[in-house]
Amino acid sequence: MKKLYAMFFALGAVSAIPYSIQEIHAALEIVGVLMLVALVASLLVPFAAFSEKEKINTFVLQNAPLIAFGVYAVEVARHPTVVSAVLLLASMSMHLSYWTAGLHSRAFRMKMFLAGIGHDRPEVRHRVTVLAALGRSQEADDIIKSEMASWRHD
Repeated sequence: MKKLYAMFFALGAVSAIPYSIQEIHAALEIVGVLMLVALVASLLVPFAAFSEKEKINTFVLQNAPLIAFGVYAVEVARHPTVVSAVLLLASMSMHLSYWTAGLHSRAFRMKMFLAGIGHDRPEVRHRVTVLAALGRSQEADDIIKSEMASWRHD
């Protein structure tokens, strides 16, 4: 993931190098609002629910904004201001943090667990619920994954 992150960021940066700050800024003004909406929208998509055939959707949602970050980085490097650097770092760190977190994956697996055997296994459901409520979501998810592994009928 981190190599792809760097690669897409570099693609944006390299594509912006030949242009002046004014040209980059004009291009960003045109798509800035759309990119902001797309970035926020991508953060609302529970990517764990994508099917095997929809992996390209997850890939695009995760990596397309990086090109814009790379373009913006060239503007920040050529015409640095504290606010532009803070905005770039804040948006990139938010994006990276979100897409490297397992939030949606855990929530999706919890729903599948509860829909599948959660009602038949109250002791497991209780333990998973308590662990999740205590902020120990990874432990709860590990239990769910082990329970779900027994479902597999390939």
